[in-house]
Parts: sequence; C-alpha cells; structure tokens
Amino acid sequence: MGNIQLMGKTVIEGLRGYEDKYAPLTIEEVAKNSIDWWLTTEDLPDANNQVRVEGDQRSSLTTPKITPNRSIGWSSVGRGS
Repeated sequence: MGNIQLMGKTVIEGLRGYEDKYAPLTIEEVAKNSIDWWLTTEDLPDANNQVRVEGDQRSSLTTPKITPNRSIGWSSVGRGS
C-alpha cells in the first residue's frame, strides 16, 4: 500500500551545487529531461505496533516500542540497487 504522485518538472535551482552527481549530463539537461515523483509507503501491520484507545485513555498493548518492518527496503534507497 502507498501512494505515487506526479510532482511536475525539476527546476534547475534545486540542482545547483550537485553538478558532480549528474555528470556527464549538465544540470540544464537533467532539469529539461526529468520528471519528479513522490513515493510513499505504509508500514506493514505488526501486532507489536498496536495502541488501544478506550475513551480518553491510550494504552499500548505491549511495551511502547515501534518495531521497524520495512528497513530492508529503505536501506537500499539511494544506492542504485
């Protein structure tokens, strides 16, 4: 589950200072030929990450500790893999 949203064109001002990351392209070429996307995901359900609300009282079903359940996917972001 998640969301993919088209954000529009990249503006050159946001690329200035990062020219070396786009070599051999110029930042002008990158700005002209790119489209930005916004990607979001939801955490997978986990029984350890539940909170129960009863009236105006909140209580965790277990020790209030969030268990990361998508760290494998996020650990590879930005590595080109």
